[in-house]
Amino acid sequence: MNHVFPFLLANWPLSLLALVLISALFALEFRSRSMGIDLVSPQKAAILMNRKNCQIIDVRKQEAFDSSHISRAKRYDIEQLRTDSSLQKNKTSPIVLVCENGMSSKKAGALLKSKGFEQVYAIEGGINQWRKENLPLIKNEE
Repeated sequence: MNHVFPFLLANWPLSLLALVLISALFALEFRSRSMGIDLVSPQKAAILMNRKNCQIIDVRKQEAFDSSHISRAKRYDIEQLRTDSSLQKNKTSPIVLVCENGMSSKKAGALLKSKGFEQVYAIEGGINQWRKENLPLIKNEE
């Protein structure tokens, strides 16, 4: 323990960088929690999809959606989520959001929460993490 403080002083740029990165991670976690969105792993999302009758909303670009997507997913862009009244039918049903890497789905989730949707989930890591975990995707053959 006597060597920690001299080490930190001798390596102050790295220590400062580590502090900034740790602070950024806490800030991102706090921000997503303050939006009221539950982040779920792809495995947990698959369980939600199988056990509850939830809507799956993919907020990626049309080309990405067309190449592969989660079964039963519907594609909406953020603007459609703002204006489309068809989603308003059942605000109490769970909605699972997915994007490419998990960032856009958080924004979409915050929008839906602000419109009164109660159960909004975003897949942590997005479709990239879904693929890494070898979960099934619908792929369009060309």
